[in-house]
Amino acid sequence: MAETKGITYIRMMLDILNKKESSLKELLESTTAQERILKGEEFDEDGFDELMKKKGDQLRKLEEYDEGFQAIYNRVAEELQNDKEEYKEQILEMQRLITEITDLSVKLTALEEKNKTALEVLFREKRQNIRQFKVSRQTADKYYKNMIGMQTGASYFMDQKK
Repeated sequence: MAETKGITYIRMMLDILNKKESSLKELLESTTAQERILKGEEFDEDGFDELMKKKGDQLRKLEEYDEGFQAIYNRVAEELQNDKEEYKEQILEMQRLITEITDLSVKLTALEEKNKTALEVLFREKRQNIRQFKVSRQTADKYYKNMIGMQTGASYFMDQKK
């Protein structure tokens, strides 16, 4: 009975690892899509926000998988340690999946850093454009106020000479 229970738990852990790998691949695709938006001519704010929401959902799923895996592992860890030979194939499969998951995580982290830097540059440029717009507008406002003031002053002097 214990062997069946152990195998069942191991299958559940393998299933979770497969789902986690799949979710990480989806997350990597979403992050790559964000990279394309950041590199595009026009920044698609709505598309970027949609991807952020999608990534949030994917991250929540990953957290659930981690918690589920850890809970199951805690139940079966002692049995795995005691009967390594009996579960050798499943342990090797888990190790392979964990290696793939780690590789995906490293790629994802690197791409996230790259996107973060690109987003900071984009925001810096937007802030500079806004500042430049404000300065231009203030200059134009001063010019128009000055021109209005000159016209009023010129009329006043003209009336004084009569």
